[in-house]
This record gives sequence, C-alpha cells and structure tokens, in this order.
Amino acid sequence: AASDLGLVVAVPSTLGHYRFGHGLIRETLLVDMQSAARMGAHRAVGEALEQVYRGAIESHLGELAHHFLAAAPRGDLAKAVHYAERAAQRALDNLAYEQAAELFGNALEALELLPPDVPRRAALLLGLGTAESRAGRPQARATFEAAVAAARAIGADDILARAALGIAPFALTPGIVDDAHVALL
Repeated sequence: AASDLGLVVAVPSTLGHYRFGHGLIRETLLVDMQSAARMGAHRAVGEALEQVYRGAIESHLGELAHHFLAAAPRGDLAKAVHYAERAAQRALDNLAYEQAAELFGNALEALELLPPDVPRRAALLLGLGTAESRAGRPQARATFEAAVAAARAIGADDILARAALGIAPFALTPGIVDDAHVALL
C-alpha cells in the first residue's frame, strides 16, 4: 500500500528492498516519533544493515554510523563509536575532510557516554585534528593540543608525536618563535 501511494519505492536491482519516495516523508515520520521509539528504530535499522551488508560493511560505514549514533544513548554506544570512527577514517582517506571531522566529533561525543577510554579518546582526537587541519579549520590546533594531553596521560608517544607535528602549520608565524611548540617537539 505504501508503494502504491508513492511513500516508498523499490530499490532497483534488489529484491524486496525499498526506500522512502522523498526525504520529507522520512523526516515527517521521525518528527512524530517519541525519542525513545526513534532511537529504538535507528538501532533496529543499524542491526538490520549489519546483517544485510555483512559481506560489504566497508561500503556502508556511513549509514551504520548514522543509525548507531542516532540510537545513542539508548543504543549500542560501542558500535556507535566503532562505526563512526571507521566511517571517519574512510572519509579522511577519501579526502572528505569536513565529513571526517563531523564523524570524529560524533565518535568523541558517543565515547564520552562510555566508561573512560583515554587511548581511544587520544586516537579520536588525533583523527579529528587531522581532519580539521586538512579542512582548514583553525580549531585544529586546540584539538591537536588535547590529543597531546591525552597521549601524555597514557604514554602514547606515537600519538603525541603525530599531534605535535599536526600543530606545526598553526605554529608558523614569520618572525615569531612559538616556544611552546618548539618545547613540545
């Protein structure tokens, strides 16, 4: 019946797969749902996508991240962080720096709802700083500095070194020596 009304349309070259006929239909349905039901629906969709795309997860990391992040905090937060981090890294590798920065930021927000995991936080901050830097965002320096602090807390020399090098473009001002950055290096 939904197909006859144009609310959903069959996805070409797949059997039994449908999508909404227009994004506004999906948005309208989501707005009317209570937040707990909406989170539950996102979690169910995320879990279904994991099953459907079992052999091709890499191609659908963004979708999985979206649904598991939307299911937080009532959903599986570990999966939300996991998929957001993987999708962010994939976006970074594909030169989609703004998208990578958003996903790394989302992964960090979800990570804050879990028990403290400083090594993961340090790695996510390094990824976020890298994405922000490549996107030309000035807050990248502060993000790299937060990664340095997290790396120092756990003795992660590799993250500390990469974060210190990430700060370099923001520490270069002709005729001025950035003593803090020199000491960090």
